[in-house]
Amino acid sequence: MTIIDELKRRKVFRVAATYAIVAWILMQIGEVTFPALNIPDWVMSAIVVVLLFGFPVAVIFAWIFDKTPKGFVKTSSFARKGEQVTSYGTTADSRTIYQNKRNIFLAGGLVIGLAIGWLVPSGNSDKERITERSIAVLPFDNLSDSKEDEYFSDGITEEIITQLSKISDLMVISRTSVLQYKGTMKTISEISQELGVAAILEGSVRRDGDNLRITGQLIDADTDNHLWADTYDRKMENIFEIQTDVATRIAGALKAKISRIEREAIAAAPTENVQAYTLYLKGQTEYFKYTYEGFEKSIDYYKQALRLDPSYALAYSGMGDSYGQMYRYNEEDVYAELSLQSSERALSINVDLAEGHKSKALTLFFMGRISEANELNRKAMELGYHLAQANLAFGYQNMGDLSQSLGHYLKSRQGDPYNLRIVMNLGTNYLFLEAYDDFRALIDDALQKKPDGMELNWVLMQQQCIDGKWADARATVEQLLLLRQNDNRVHRVAGEFSLYVRDYNAALNHFQTIQHMNAEDKTALAYVLLQKWDRAWALTLLDQVIEQQLQRIEEAGDVWAFTRWLLAGAYSVKADKASALKWLEDAVEKGWTGYQWLEMDPRFDAVREEPKYHELIERMKTVIARERIEAGYTT
Repeated sequence: MTIIDELKRRKVFRVAATYAIVAWILMQIGEVTFPALNIPDWVMSAIVVVLLFGFPVAVIFAWIFDKTPKGFVKTSSFARKGEQVTSYGTTADSRTIYQNKRNIFLAGGLVIGLAIGWLVPSGNSDKERITERSIAVLPFDNLSDSKEDEYFSDGITEEIITQLSKISDLMVISRTSVLQYKGTMKTISEISQELGVAAILEGSVRRDGDNLRITGQLIDADTDNHLWADTYDRKMENIFEIQTDVATRIAGALKAKISRIEREAIAAAPTENVQAYTLYLKGQTEYFKYTYEGFEKSIDYYKQALRLDPSYALAYSGMGDSYGQMYRYNEEDVYAELSLQSSERALSINVDLAEGHKSKALTLFFMGRISEANELNRKAMELGYHLAQANLAFGYQNMGDLSQSLGHYLKSRQGDPYNLRIVMNLGTNYLFLEAYDDFRALIDDALQKKPDGMELNWVLMQQQCIDGKWADARATVEQLLLLRQNDNRVHRVAGEFSLYVRDYNAALNHFQTIQHMNAEDKTALAYVLLQKWDRAWALTLLDQVIEQQLQRIEEAGDVWAFTRWLLAGAYSVKADKASALKWLEDAVEKGWTGYQWLEMDPRFDAVREEPKYHELIERMKTVIARERIEAGYTT
């Protein structure tokens, strides 16, 4: 008997084929389902390794043992001529292939595996397909005689981006990342490489009274060929028809599929009042300045738009965003109430308004209602507002789910690579995960493009302090003070650094300069005042913070770990160790993982030698170790 005959007799070939088919089906299913479930890449890698190591084990097992009605037995080392025999005297199955149910099962599994691999797009192929249909809409040139119409050309750019973003088969770079190319001299090829897109849309807007001319041309980034171009000479009342036509024609040129629901969403006009629309664009321009004054001005424009069209849902959601941002700055409950009222009014007009869900989520998050905010952000994403993914990532980060947060941040950066707030929050997530090499690569690259970026230098200063590089951190702060002299946020950064290095005179100077102080600023200022100045004022500030945060927890449904961290810090500054440790433990239970910040923050000096404090530090480190593994970091 030849070795081939012996392998057949011992059913080694059958076992090997069965193992290979089942393993292949498992890998096909994993490749399709894991990306959709946000399962880390390392899980798939681990499955492949286990399957590879298992193959020789299965083959050896098949050689040694045989399956019989009495279980697995050792295969006989000999066989009579023309017969395969086990040690229990059973003969080999002599039926034809199609008469054996096991063979039919294997053939069926093979067909299913092939169907999965062929019909269902894998995560990688889906990324490749989307990459082929990726586009950046460059800021449209304002050719109007009045430079005051700049807001209108920027608004048209944003509206076309919004329309294209409703098409799930396209990957569209967001407004924040494309506006940096306003007036640029860079070539289409350079811009496309920096943004990672296959096509660029550029155009111009000329407005003369009620007359409007919009030109647009879609350019293939690789060949520099025009994929589509057109000029629209219309009246202002036709502005929404133009935006719908541009989005539809671009999708066609990029061979993107548009569902019936998406087509209806693109065709829907947000308002019938062109003047109200113009005021809305002015409000958006002010909002995207991301300053307190800009939010105030934007609300005024939104209110003017609503006086002309009381059913303008987008104006209500815009107002909800602005009030929500103001609440973030000063934490006055009236702004949270106004924000939620505006967002809910928008949703009562149009329940499928993605911007309405997103604006409501914004305020609920800063009220500490994280789970509700996450659900609303998911809804906004389902409705085509993909910028909500960064907010969802921030929600997971503040719940201590750092691996989930990382995945959402990385996806959000694909569509908004130069959004400095996303870069800052992603950088903070890397610091939480102790992924310092990834942090440096991210921030170094971003600083090359935006050296005076407020958010970038802020998180860089924190990393330098964590590393104990105090001279480098001081240099970062001093450079930022020179580059951003008129930015009120600089004093928050400088005050934080001065607090960490125990330079109380400098800290006092910076904290007193901050406009619209929040609870964290107040606890920092109180700590500084207690060192050598006004104890009464310090205790008043601390009592305000404690009362406000307790009210949020007890009456407003706040579940935010950050709120507990604030309470812990305030009680620690007051030297109430028991209360400080109680709330710090609650913060850890709710997902607080920033032990690196705790270790250098003087507000926690009062509890730093307590055994409970060290126990909580170790608990945070354990959570981070788990999250590092889930995020794909091997050590």
